[in-house]
Amino acid sequence: MSNKIDRKNSLFLGWGGVWTQTQTQLVYDLIKRDMVSIIGKRENAKGSGFIHGVLEKDEEIRFPLDWANGHTLIAGASGSGKTRLFDLILKQLILRNECCIFLDPKGDSDIRKIAKDTCAMMGEPDRYLMWHPAHPRDSIRLNPLKNFYRSSELAARIVALIPEDGDSFYRDIANTVLQYMIDAMHMINEQVTLVKVRYYYEHFGELVEKSILSWFDACKVDWRTVIFQRLHSSKDEETKAMICADFYKSKVAIKNPNPVIDSLLSMYIDKRRILEQSTANLMANLSKVTNGALAEMLSPSDPNDTRPSYDMATVLSTNKIFVIGTDSQSDRLVSSAIGKMILADATAVSAARYNYGDGDCPMINIFVDEASEMLCTPLIQLVNKSRGSNFRLWIATQTISDLVAELGSEAKADQIIASTNNFISFRCADEPTQDRVVAKTPQTRVRYVMRTQGFNSSNEELDGLGANIGERLMEEDADLFAKELMGQLPDLEYVASFSGGKLVKGRIPIISEPKHMEGSNG
Repeated sequence: MSNKIDRKNSLFLGWGGVWTQTQTQLVYDLIKRDMVSIIGKRENAKGSGFIHGVLEKDEEIRFPLDWANGHTLIAGASGSGKTRLFDLILKQLILRNECCIFLDPKGDSDIRKIAKDTCAMMGEPDRYLMWHPAHPRDSIRLNPLKNFYRSSELAARIVALIPEDGDSFYRDIANTVLQYMIDAMHMINEQVTLVKVRYYYEHFGELVEKSILSWFDACKVDWRTVIFQRLHSSKDEETKAMICADFYKSKVAIKNPNPVIDSLLSMYIDKRRILEQSTANLMANLSKVTNGALAEMLSPSDPNDTRPSYDMATVLSTNKIFVIGTDSQSDRLVSSAIGKMILADATAVSAARYNYGDGDCPMINIFVDEASEMLCTPLIQLVNKSRGSNFRLWIATQTISDLVAELGSEAKADQIIASTNNFISFRCADEPTQDRVVAKTPQTRVRYVMRTQGFNSSNEELDGLGANIGERLMEEDADLFAKELMGQLPDLEYVASFSGGKLVKGRIPIISEPKHMEGSNG
């Protein structure tokens, strides 16, 4: 298949070939026999090596980039080869000078090494960026709240910190309060960061005071003559907020009302108890991403910090290779929330490219490993709608069932599954995953020989004994690739259903560093 595809506009995905009825028939004939007597006993082998051996040729597999633009879903059991496939694809895309964002909950060190070494090999070491909570000194600083269209988007990103298994009422209230606060921060021209949001949650009265005074200045209200001295002499945050609130309500709101201030005051004065109840859970989780090293890593503000500060729009516009590890083993909830905020940031950039781009934007590759931990509305939006903004997604999960379990329904999981045009599966015993492999390929027919034999006798005739033996060539329907073989694939071997409609059986190499020649000084 390799000689029919343009090598310059395709990716190398190992070796193998197209799986046809011929291979289906061979496997059908083989599994009816004693395989040990045919290929010998293999003590330490994982999987059935004969599966790949039935291919007529073992040639290069080339994956056209036009097909990849339709997004790719990768499945397989832990250790079966998903990450090594990512190694192979990522290195080629870096060499093609394409921008890549790799989101990895585990923080695989091999991925970071391949990305870093490849950029250095190209003479562009500064192109590589890394963010990982366990390696703060080597990480960049990133503001995942920088890009947005509406304040509600930022509120939703922060609310992702609250576990979804709790009371939805308090999540909704927290989302509403966050939106009021973010609107107020924009009104006083303050950059929205996680640290700032936490600060104003703890000092809500200060935000009320600043917002009202800013509105007075915008409306050219002479507040300094009336309340400045009282504000200056008061040291209590709540007293200052109430002085401003009383002056706003009695002197300003009649002619110059402000919906943001009205909402803040309603929550601060009339619904104080709800405010306190709704923020308890959020504050507990918000503190996890605003304390210690994470504070500056996710809320860049220190001008003396020598680490560069980025947001997703800057990363993409400067064609970086950005590897993000969210350290899910330490705290799965916080890891998931950080990943979702970053995906939401990328979705906002995708929307901007689609709405305001010139139609010829460079291709952006988004890799999401262990996707079940990162499932969220922004990821679904990226899969469904980002192709028009030249975003190409590579999504990996252990099983299709993981997506269903995390999203709570097959319908939601199908929003991701049905929008990926390419599916690659390594060894997997999950039946929905196996069904996905054969879903886009028609059934075939396998032949087998039916043997019959009979015996008859008659007491009325001396030669009344008889026997017969017969053979008939039969056919029956069968999956092009038998689903039970999916659980027998050796490590690094896969079955793929691509946009082109063909079923491909492949095996991938392990990328390693080139060995120095013997006797060389290099």
